[in-house]
Amino acid sequence: MTATFKVPALPSETGALLYFFSGVQLANNSIVQPVLQYGDNGTFGGNHWTIASWLLNCNGWSFYSEPIIVDPNDTIVASMDKTFDGAVYSWRITTTNSRTGEETTLRVDNLNSPPLNFYGGAFEAYHVADCVKQYPASRSVTFQDITIRTPAGGIIAPVWGQNTPGPCPGLTVLISTTMTTLQY
Repeated sequence: MTATFKVPALPSETGALLYFFSGVQLANNSIVQPVLQYGDNGTFGGNHWTIASWLLNCNGWSFYSEPIIVDPNDTIVASMDKTFDGAVYSWRITTTNSRTGEETTLRVDNLNSPPLNFYGGAFEAYHVADCVKQYPASRSVTFQDITIRTPAGGIIAPVWGQNTPGPCPGLTVLISTTMTTLQY
C-alpha cells in the first residue's frame, strides 16, 4: 500500500500529541504504519513534525524507525510492502520526505499475519485541551494516490469505511477509491 500527503501547518498552541497515518491492520492485532507526528510521545518528538515508520501491536508493544524532522508543506510518501523470499515473510514500512529525499524505514521479518484492514488516512489526537489551537491551522490533511496491490501486482479498489470518534467534534472524512481527506 502506498499513499502521499502534505505536512500540515503547525498548531498555534503546543501540548497535544497528534498522529496522521495510512496503515495496514494485520490479523495478529498489529498495524504497520508510516506516521507523521506532532508533539512528544515520551520517546521522541517535540513542537515540530516528525516522520517515522511503525509496527504497533494492540497489546502495547511497538517498534519504530529513526524519526526525521519534516517541515509544513513537505510531501510525504508512505509505503508498506509485504514480501516473501521463499523462507521468510517481511514487511518493509517506509516514510519518505519527497522534498529532501530523506527516508526512514522499518523492516520486520517473520511477520506472516495477513492484512485485515487498510486505512487510507487516519488521525489520532491525545492531550488536546483546545481543538482549534492545538490542531494544525490548515484544518485538513489529504492522503492521495492511495494504491493497494495484490501479491501478483494487481491493484485493489478498496471500499473505505469511516470511524470518526475523537476528543473534538466535527471530524469529517471525505473518501474516494484513491483519496481520503480528514477535515478537523
